Amino acid sequence: MNSKTGIFLVVLACILVLLWKVVKSNQARPDKTISFTEFVNDVKEGKVKKVWITDGIEVNGTYEGSISHLHTLLPDRYTEIYNILQDHGVEIEIKERNGGWLAVLFNAAPFILLIGFWIFMMRQMQGRNKDGRCGFCGRSAPPSAV
Repeated sequence: MNSKTGIFLVVLACILVLLWKVVKSNQARPDKTISFTEFVNDVKEGKVKKVWITDGIEVNGTYEGSISHLHTLLPDRYTEIYNILQDHGVEIEIKERNGGWLAVLFNAAPFILLIGFWIFMMRQMQGRNKDGRCGFCGRSAPPSAV
């Protein structure tokens, strides 16, 4: 396998991973963003079935007897919300935001692709065939004025 085929396969793999992440993130979007006050009122009225609290501030959840989802943010260091949720029988799941290498790759991918394309273009412009033709455009290069 030559280097051009390898580069092509790496770029193709990056594009597939990015496409997968975009599709996955669009599926996980909540249906309804509500205020914190509305969230607490819904919990006290027994409308909320289950919540996922991420990093102690972001709340996603489901309503009782419905497939719609909710999303809200908690005030910083508001620990009383856990008592309110438990008192009203809401199932609580605590999650940490996953960073990892996939998130780094996802965020750095545009820069990596841009730098890779720039290096590819520079190498194509430097290369010359044995008959004096430019490797990038295929035309003969003008005689050097040096």
